[in-house]
Amino acid sequence: MAYVKKAGYVGYGEVTQQAAPIHTFRMPDGATLGERLCFRHNDEEDKWDYAVGVVWRKTFPVSEAKWFQGAFAKPPVVCRIRDSQTAAFLSKEFGI
Repeated sequence: MAYVKKAGYVGYGEVTQQAAPIHTFRMPDGATLGERLCFRHNDEEDKWDYAVGVVWRKTFPVSEAKWFQGAFAKPPVVCRIRDSQTAAFLSKEFGI
């Protein structure tokens, strides 16, 4: 699920590629995301940004983000939902 800060959930997808540092993350055409974005990575590993491959199955505009008071929320774009109340709500809202 994708979460937009202060808006709610806007997408449901399937992870297709494991998280990797941006400068090594490979796009479908073989280029690294770092090359594509003209990104220079920091030599300090603890400051690297990471990317994960996702095929989005269903998305909504931010104006239609799905949310309820008390829902699990995590700022990263991609996260696994383990909270049963949030999972049930999102399953209904996304039709999955």
